[in-house]
Amino acid sequence: IWIITSFFIMSFYSSRYNLSNILNSTGTIIPLFVFALLLLNHLLFETKLKNKIKKERFNRIPPQVISFVFVIILGMLYLTITGGPSAVFDKFGDITQPIIQPINNRFGVTVAENRQPYFGEWASSFGPYLGNFPISFWLMFFGSILLFYMMTEKFFNRKERMMTTLSYFVFLIAIIFSRYSPNSVFNGTNASSILFYLLGCLIFLITFGYYYYNHYKKGDIENFGKIDYGLVLLFALFFLSIISARGSVRTIMVLVPSASIIISYFAVNSFTSAQKEKRDFWKIVKWIIAIIVIFLTIFAAYGFYNSIIPQAQSYVPGIYNQQWQKAMAWVRDNTQESAVFGHWWDYGYWLQSIGKRATVLDGGNSQGYWNHMMGRYSLTGTDNYQSLEFLYAHNTTHFLIDSTDIGKYGAFSSIGSDVNYDRASFIPTFYRDPNQVQEKKNSTVSVYTGGVGVDEDIIYETNGTRIFLPKGRAGLGAILIEKNVEGKIVKAPEGIFVYEGKQYSIPFKFAYADRKLHEFSEGIDAGIFIYPRAFQSGGNIQIDSEGSSFYLSKRTVNSQLARLYLYQEKNENFKLVHSEDDFLIAQIKSQNQNYTSDFIDYAGFRGPIRIWEIKYPANIKFDEKYLDTNYPEELLKT
Repeated sequence: IWIITSFFIMSFYSSRYNLSNILNSTGTIIPLFVFALLLLNHLLFETKLKNKIKKERFNRIPPQVISFVFVIILGMLYLTITGGPSAVFDKFGDITQPIIQPINNRFGVTVAENRQPYFGEWASSFGPYLGNFPISFWLMFFGSILLFYMMTEKFFNRKERMMTTLSYFVFLIAIIFSRYSPNSVFNGTNASSILFYLLGCLIFLITFGYYYYNHYKKGDIENFGKIDYGLVLLFALFFLSIISARGSVRTIMVLVPSASIIISYFAVNSFTSAQKEKRDFWKIVKWIIAIIVIFLTIFAAYGFYNSIIPQAQSYVPGIYNQQWQKAMAWVRDNTQESAVFGHWWDYGYWLQSIGKRATVLDGGNSQGYWNHMMGRYSLTGTDNYQSLEFLYAHNTTHFLIDSTDIGKYGAFSSIGSDVNYDRASFIPTFYRDPNQVQEKKNSTVSVYTGGVGVDEDIIYETNGTRIFLPKGRAGLGAILIEKNVEGKIVKAPEGIFVYEGKQYSIPFKFAYADRKLHEFSEGIDAGIFIYPRAFQSGGNIQIDSEGSSFYLSKRTVNSQLARLYLYQEKNENFKLVHSEDDFLIAQIKSQNQNYTSDFIDYAGFRGPIRIWEIKYPANIKFDEKYLDTNYPEELLKT
């Protein structure tokens, strides 16, 4: 009933799920397989049909195994008939891929929460730490081993329980530690990692299957019916959760319910086991273990409580959300109901639900290729007309950029790149170091420190010397900015690049300072964007009006995001109609009329939500290529 109802609702209410998609989707194969397995097992062994089966041929094989094999064969036949011989291998890959590397395309990996975690991220999520000991993680780890041992109590003898539990221990180690760290032999993706992962699974399956089959041959399989199904349900939830958690950072949270129950089970079972123990020596040992487990459980709970309370208080109400509430109030009151907004996909649902306006993109990402085009043409692109063509094809009336798009530049520039990642870049921050200020006769040189790798090869010639800085091997370590006594930039800013232990000083052609973009005659096609920085000093917030600087490489310095949002470049096609200040900046402006910047660095970059009304040129034409929904495979998989 659940399967039929679910499939009917999906096919009736969504064009994404027709009957063909449902029957051939990897996501729906699992419930269909389970249903087919139960149905076939019922028909073969629980109806009159079982009398027609020659039992002597199968009496050595458990009926569940026979049903399983039959369903596999029928499934392979179905896939071969409907999709050809390759369909079987494709589906096998679709099922196994999420277990090893769930996200394997540029669209997925650019989302930070989709990144596969290493052990350090598991540990930090399941703290708190006691020294180098992540308490909750190890309580969960050993608690699950105890759970498995107790779950098998009804149908395995002591030796069998020890062996199967040992195999489960190996299995658990293989799942978690086969992806230990990016620089270890077990980095999660190399051959040794995958082999270790699969070996752990095989050891567990073979060990458990061996003892199960022995009991089946002896005819005492009925003991399996005495299992505590509450423990089975908990263990199944934990197993699925731990596989999910290995897949991505965001799904670590899926482990919380089962891990919490398992840790509590560990503490309670340790206490009751110590109470029931009659032997003096083991009674002492078990009480020591129980006291340690209970103490660590309480300590972990108290640690989580102390860390969560201030987080919750800072989220309600959220200052960032207040800024969006005000911006969306302006949208509701000042734009037509038929307005369509273009922006990066993260804010789509906010525009739709709070602003009550349609959007080109949203968090559903039903048309992933449009994300590529938004990133390529409207955010990282340098061709104004091409950006307008894309937006025009989607009937876009307004364009929006949020301050967090600066930090997301790496994501949408990667998604918006070609097969060679021609747009992939980032916007790093450098901070002025007051201890390195150099005073000259008529000027002052400020040093901005930081560190970032170059996003493409840099070639620069000066005084007959050719400087070559290769991508991925050279880096920018500092930026020098010289100003006269009036505070004006007197020469092109210089970047201090490092390659193979040597420093190279190379000027930049562009610098945004004093609310103006300066262009110099020399240097590479890169620049800086200077803006204020706030910091705590003596209980008060102090502001350095030029304390922060973005480094803008050749790939970012002329991007539409930089030109519209940072430089506030005048553009006849994009008319700025609203700018909603960040909460802190609004407060500073209300208290200090001399503060004119819309940006500040305080616990990260802060800036306004800016909205432009789009004015299309008279000669613009509709181009249907911008409505294409087929994400080119060569782009998606690179």
